[in-house]
Parts: sequence; C-alpha cells; structure tokens
Amino acid sequence: MISYRNLHSRPPEDAFENAAFLCCDFAKADLSGIRFENCSFEGCRFSAAVLKNTALNGARFTQCQMAGLNFHDCYKLVFSVSFEDCALDFGSFYGFSLKKTIFKNCSLRSAVFTQCDLTGALFERCDLSRAVFHHARLDKADLSSSFGFVIDPEDNSLKKTRFSAWNLAGLLEKYDLDIV
Repeated sequence: MISYRNLHSRPPEDAFENAAFLCCDFAKADLSGIRFENCSFEGCRFSAAVLKNTALNGARFTQCQMAGLNFHDCYKLVFSVSFEDCALDFGSFYGFSLKKTIFKNCSLRSAVFTQCDLTGALFERCDLSRAVFHHARLDKADLSSSFGFVIDPEDNSLKKTRFSAWNLAGLLEKYDLDIV
C-alpha cells in the first residue's frame, strides 16, 4: 500500500489503487476525473473540493472533514464508500445508490439524501439533524442509534428499517404530536 502524507491540492496522478492518504489537505482541490480504488483517507480535509466524475470505489474515510461536498457529482456507476468519525454536514448524495453504506459516528447535519437508495445502510451514532430524506429508500437501513432525523414515512420507503423506541419521534414530526 502506498501512503501519502501532507499532500496539498490535486494529487499528481489520475488513478490510485490501494493507496492510503494521511492528513492530506484537499480543501478546494479539483479532484475531477480521478479514480480512487480501495483507498483509505485518514484525517484529510475535503471541504469545497470538486468531485466531478470522481470515482470512489471501496473508499474508506476516517476522521475526515468533508462539509459541503457534492457527492452527487461523483461517477455514479462506481461508487462504494464508508465513513467513520467524519463531518459530512451540508453534503449532497442526491440520487445516489448508497446500498449498505456505513456511516459511523458521523455528523450529517443538513445532508441531502433525496432520491437515494439507502437499502441496508448503517447510520451508527450519527447526527442527522436537518438532514433531508425525500423519496429515499431506507429499507433494512439501521438508524437505531442515530438522532436528530426527521423522516416522513409517507414520502420514503421504510420496510424493515431499524429504529429505537427513543428516536421514533423523528417519524412523527409532521403530525405535530406531543410525545412524552
């Protein structure tokens, strides 16, 4: 595995396989058209990076700052990612297939999951405050340890979706109920 440290802006190559990026600064970088195959990113900054047709296949992100990223600009046919301890606030996954995607201990405040397929996705201890779920498929997804979400069951598919008794209020928000 090749390891990159303290890399600033655009990586020097257009394709990376089995590479590890440690504490790299990609903030405002143009990563358009780059292919990342089975790469790991740890402690990296991606805020305001451009992801036009960027291929993320088997990409693992740990402790990364990724606020405001438009993941919906990535190459759609090859998109497989996982996130742990990442800040993904204001990110957009509009229209993406995120089947079985893992989000652990992530901040996803105001993230957009409109028309996403989140079948089997895991949201473990994630802050989903003000996240947008519209026409999303959350079948068999696990949100049992996450919080802050508001999901309309009439607007999203929720078959066999896992919730906890303490976070069910997010499913009833539109009814303006007083839940004690």
